[in-house]
Amino acid sequence: MRLIRSVEPSVEALATQNPRRTAFMQYFAAGDARPDRHEVGVWTPLTEISPLLAASVVKTEDRAFFSHHGADWHAMGRSLRASVRARRIVGGASTITQQLARNLYLSPSRSPVRKAYELWLAFRIDRALSKARILELYLNVIEWGRGAWGCAAASERHFQKPPRDLDLFESTFLASLIAAPKAPLAGRNAARSRNVQLETAYQLFLSGLIGGEDCALCCHRTWHLHRLLGAGTPLSAALSHPADVKADVDGAILREVAAALGLRRIPPAELLASHYGEEQQRNAIDQLRVSGDRIRAIAPAVRKRHASLMERTNRSA
Repeated sequence: MRLIRSVEPSVEALATQNPRRTAFMQYFAAGDARPDRHEVGVWTPLTEISPLLAASVVKTEDRAFFSHHGADWHAMGRSLRASVRARRIVGGASTITQQLARNLYLSPSRSPVRKAYELWLAFRIDRALSKARILELYLNVIEWGRGAWGCAAASERHFQKPPRDLDLFESTFLASLIAAPKAPLAGRNAARSRNVQLETAYQLFLSGLIGGEDCALCCHRTWHLHRLLGAGTPLSAALSHPADVKADVDGAILREVAAALGLRRIPPAELLASHYGEEQQRNAIDQLRVSGDRIRAIAPAVRKRHASLMERTNRSA
């Protein structure tokens, strides 16, 4: 199997050219009776993608995206230490840029040689393109579920709407599918998807992108969705099922957290320039770690209440 596949455009040409088919798409098309399914159907500019979706993906896949130069060495170090402890390869350290590089130009095989090529390509991509362009490319070419290449296909498949119209819950749900696109809700992946949604909503709250009520409602809807899935409800029906829950108490707690942390809601026009609230989130987390601060008494209450949402929803069903 070839490590580097013949795919256009070149790294430098990616600044202006939108790839129709990637190396990953070519690979999976080769074994499909309908190879035409493995290509980008509708290209969506970053300006036409909901900022909540873009931010959810950054928070989920690569929190240091705007700070590194293609690779996150700290994350790679953590992954290496985890692999040594587990005596097996533990993933999770690839940046958005690395994932884009392997989707565009490499095969799905795993080896040290492929990882070296991936890093080399990621550095080239980071030097040649802006962060906004890298993110746009990533959102349009990765797989968001079996055969759903690009955010437009995923948004249409699950919510019958274009990416610009996605709400908070829909955005966190789609972001939670990326880690295991072939079977994102099968087996243990279902619990992982749920936890990713909850964690992403809380990160967006700490970043100043959403308010406390929005965060609490998103968490309620997430628990409701996964309760239905656990009961055997088909995904399409579970996603469209109304979540008869209230988030008044949780929203009040999160408002208290926001006030204690001094969180500022970031205006829509500033979202990308603020790197989706990266600095504010970092400062909030630093404050939450301060020993003895009153905020530390609030944060566990938030986590405990969110952990009880599944039980509460089950009782009300």
